[in-house]
Amino acid sequence: MYTDFERHNVSQEEYFEMDGISNSDVSLFERSPLLYKSKVDGMWENNTSTPMRIGSAFDCLLLEPSLFDDRYYVMPSGVQEPTTDLQHLLVEAILLDMEPAEGFAYAGYKRPDPKSWERLKPWAAALTERGSREAISWREYEGLKNMLDSTTGNPAASETINETEHQVVFTATHVASGLRVKGMLDMLGEDYVCDLKTTGEDVYKFPSKLYRYNYDRQIAHYCALAGVDYARFIVVEREGLNECDCFELTHDRLEAGKKKMDAALMDIKRSQADGFKYRGHHYTNHGWRLI
Repeated sequence: MYTDFERHNVSQEEYFEMDGISNSDVSLFERSPLLYKSKVDGMWENNTSTPMRIGSAFDCLLLEPSLFDDRYYVMPSGVQEPTTDLQHLLVEAILLDMEPAEGFAYAGYKRPDPKSWERLKPWAAALTERGSREAISWREYEGLKNMLDSTTGNPAASETINETEHQVVFTATHVASGLRVKGMLDMLGEDYVCDLKTTGEDVYKFPSKLYRYNYDRQIAHYCALAGVDYARFIVVEREGLNECDCFELTHDRLEAGKKKMDAALMDIKRSQADGFKYRGHHYTNHGWRLI
């Protein structure tokens, strides 16, 4: 499947800048070859959803806790957030060190509202302290801590976390297409890869999402990069009781995931050849189907 393997000691930010097709790139291509082309051309920006943002924050808190404060800023509890366009503009005025009268005029208020000015000053101060870090609300942070407690309290999850390396980066060449690929593995053990997932549903429903969101393709890609034949997932609920469980992928599902990645990379290669007009086939045309 792959050859010319390389392991890299790079940060998450450096990984995103590296050459190579990731599983996320494959997912983007399947949404639209033109979207994928726009990313290749540096013209596409990803709008991160709240579940993705919370999932990334949890990855950092669990797997790279020493970096959490560098990447994330927890907004103070009880600080009033702006909820209208006028209030957002008023916060901008505060950040620009305007006097109240000037600030209300800048924001477009018909008349001054001193109470709003005083209520929003702590939010503006928090934004200044945050800098370029990702903002996490106090309520979201409490949820992340509950997720952390649930995950570390699960014996199987805790053992996996403790015996693996975290955020390991590989690149390789896909033999059939010649394309360069890459991947950042959440956890790498002696003979297995483990991926951390958060879910908005009950954790026992995760196997149905495994194939719906191509997680089998993703983990098979990681296993191929690392040269291992076993895969598992740690899954934790973002809501409710924040329950955590572990799942192992069977060998036949892992092989099916590899076929999905092979087929997708060949589709990208064909699409590159005709200016990204080729959209690719359904996976059932590549010799496998879900059962």
